[in-house]
Amino acid sequence: MQMSYLLGEEELEGKRPPMMPSSRTLPSSRPYEYSSRSRSFLDGNFLSDIRPQEYFFFHCIAGREGLIDAAVKTARIVINCDLTVRDSDGSVIQFQYDEDGLAVEKRTYLKKAHYPFLVANQPTILRQDEYSCIVDIRGSTKEKPIIKTFKNIRAWRKKTRELADDESFDDSTRLKIKTLRNSLKSKDINEARSIMVQTWRDSSDNKREQYNHDVIKFYSPVTQNYLPPSNLGAITERLDDLIRNYITAHGKLDQTKMDTRTFEKMMHFKSLQSCIDPGESIGILAAQSIGESSTQITLNTFHFAGRGEMNATLGVPRLRKLLIVASINVKTPTIQVLILRSSLALSKAKRLQRR
Repeated sequence: MQMSYLLGEEELEGKRPPMMPSSRTLPSSRPYEYSSRSRSFLDGNFLSDIRPQEYFFFHCIAGREGLIDAAVKTARIVINCDLTVRDSDGSVIQFQYDEDGLAVEKRTYLKKAHYPFLVANQPTILRQDEYSCIVDIRGSTKEKPIIKTFKNIRAWRKKTRELADDESFDDSTRLKIKTLRNSLKSKDINEARSIMVQTWRDSSDNKREQYNHDVIKFYSPVTQNYLPPSNLGAITERLDDLIRNYITAHGKLDQTKMDTRTFEKMMHFKSLQSCIDPGESIGILAAQSIGESSTQITLNTFHFAGRGEMNATLGVPRLRKLLIVASINVKTPTIQVLILRSSLALSKAKRLQRR
């Protein structure tokens, strides 16, 4: 259509070109001119001719917008030196990358399926000179408080599990607590919340005091008080559970001639190596994960430069909505207005179109 008929309406960033400080849209137009040609409607085509002012201003600006869309601006989301995920203006997106500070491409060997491989290659992975250097740099002064915190968390978990079987509760309350735990396992948060509120309302004052004493006082996660890249042994509770379960299932590693403490040191060392580095452009990684579809979106911007009905779904605005805004219901911001079949309505629509 653009080759043989006309280019049509050119749009910049989803709207008509705004007025310049000189009250003109083009240097060749008159001040405060609202004709269709001055408001970026190109009635020429590539086969015959396009006026120089229309091509070098309107169409080239729309094409440059497509070039900007090709260089997707997700590189501004990076890991800072304090290991927070921040935007270019310094706003915090996450206090820790992925809530644990571990890089996705480095955490492969932290999975349970790779533990036998790590145990078999322990002398190569955990070199004494390298480990001693890490301990000297990170410091071992905080290792004992971290171990103590993990012990307190495990004791608190055991205590809360035994609370549901306490004989001081009646049968109905124990049943509600059991249902609450099952709801949490099935991730039905609304049902679990309603059960918790109803159980609190039905409990007596003594039961509420016991609940406050035994349940409310819980420990903060280790990674909240100790950053994993700066403290050796600061791992997530999930990784600590995997380590404990593997040690329990393999008889404290007696069959591999490795003591429990050596295995823990090796896993802590691998967790430290898996931490993400400051300056990592995680925005680019997020953009690459979209794959071919985002590439096709970017390439289409060259074919539909300035097209209003296509411009709203392409390029940076679309990818920003997918990556940064993270809306649950992604919608295309286009509006279709139906016009009544009357002369008055058509005249008003044409007058509005000229604006």
